[in-house]
Amino acid sequence: MIKHKLHIGGVELDLTEPIPEIEQKLNEHQAKCYLDLVKASYNELDERTVEITFKRNLPSEYTNGLGGGCLCYIDAAIVSGLSEDCFVLDLSGNKKPLCGPLIPWGKIWFIPTMAFISFYRQFNETMVKEKLSRVRVTVFFDKIVVVVKYPRAKGKYDDDIADLEAELGPLEDLRGGTLELSLKELGEICERTQIKTKSYMGLRSYLLKTYDITLNIK
Repeated sequence: MIKHKLHIGGVELDLTEPIPEIEQKLNEHQAKCYLDLVKASYNELDERTVEITFKRNLPSEYTNGLGGGCLCYIDAAIVSGLSEDCFVLDLSGNKKPLCGPLIPWGKIWFIPTMAFISFYRQFNETMVKEKLSRVRVTVFFDKIVVVVKYPRAKGKYDDDIADLEAELGPLEDLRGGTLELSLKELGEICERTQIKTKSYMGLRSYLLKTYDITLNIK
């Protein structure tokens, strides 16, 4: 289960609980723009990656104007949960759009997908105070798919495992076996403030639980 947060469609979602489907009503301004309801399906692709699919229910000129390389301003509002005004150009110059460059197509403003991705990443990280490893936005005629990948969390013994593998090779190759090291040898590989047997009891338990490796300290 992914233990992260994400800002989807104007709602901060705590992804520590499974969410099979998200149904969110649009605000009044958005509802006037051809949509009564946004259905966003949520799926965990792996332990660090989530996929959110937003259905598009727009006239063809909003979805076909510039092909799959752009989102229209309504799409940007739905995915971010912000007002459509944030993604149009104010010709009076009183307000700047949140991301750009904006591309006009008739009366419709479009945003290049890469520009929106840059904005969406920064927006999410600001809202939920959590870094994102990767964001991908793919635009289809009938849907927009947003894939968000979180950085790999650094575990307590990651440095020890990296040091052991640098010295001994992949620990997976030792699975189910016994690792015999003197306290001096272990201290040279896995640094500790105090080189004592008890300083490695946590690592010993971790190796047994994670790799089924018995660490014997001589």
